[in-house]
Amino acid sequence: MKKTRIIFGLLILAIMVLGCATTKTTVPAPEARNLGIGVMHVYDYGNLKFHTYESRSPMGDIVFLLETRNEIILIEPVPFNANIEELNRYIATLGKPLNSVIISHHPFGSNNFIGKKIYAPEGAGNDPRMAGYAQRFGDIFNPSMPVNFDVIRQGTITIGGIRFNFIPADGAFDIEIPAINAYYTHMVGSNTHNILTSVAQIDAMIAKMKDFQTKNYGLILSSHDIPRTIDVAAEKIAYLERTKTLVASNNNAEAFTQAMKVAFPNYGGDNFLGMSARAFFPN
Repeated sequence: MKKTRIIFGLLILAIMVLGCATTKTTVPAPEARNLGIGVMHVYDYGNLKFHTYESRSPMGDIVFLLETRNEIILIEPVPFNANIEELNRYIATLGKPLNSVIISHHPFGSNNFIGKKIYAPEGAGNDPRMAGYAQRFGDIFNPSMPVNFDVIRQGTITIGGIRFNFIPADGAFDIEIPAINAYYTHMVGSNTHNILTSVAQIDAMIAKMKDFQTKNYGLILSSHDIPRTIDVAAEKIAYLERTKTLVASNNNAEAFTQAMKVAFPNYGGDNFLGMSARAFFPN
């Protein structure tokens, strides 16, 4: 009888574990809403909604909104005025206040959030890229950066009832969001090039993708692509391994760029590829 109870208990435990795993990795099918300039992708998790704004801006920025029962939390502002206006109109339709803004890699357009609680890395109010972007894009670009903000530190912060785990990355932070089993990092993307500056960085990113696979996140979020499922990790590992091979087998930026385009003919993000080429072959 005791043995039977033990076996029965183990079966119940196995069912519970499997059930939790299934719940953890289930991602609701997103609803796409064309806003005119950009597209909003809405994931309904029941107790909260996750909105992804695909800005289709000159830099292909992505903005994330977490909608709880009481408020909106925004992750990564968009810096282009037309997108700012469109996003504000959309948020107004949700009928809830935008109380909190989390900035990691994209501090520009921050004067749109005066009076909101802003969380950002130390130094976010003095980003050296501002002058170059302002000159490049002119009046369509909002160069404002946060003035008053809470400095993000490594660790866990609860904002609007949602727990965020902040992990240092590239002078800013990655963000783990357990409530939707998602992980945000600056650049991953499917069928798009990444900004890569060294073999060490490539190796670190491969290790990160393998960690994603181990943890089996439901969504992988990045600043320049719509959310992707965990399958994107395997795609990126293959991409990164191939990139490392092509860095070693070419001796100038032009040859490397051409070899990458042959190896990945359907990839977008040529501007990111150009940045990588210049980093690996500066002369």
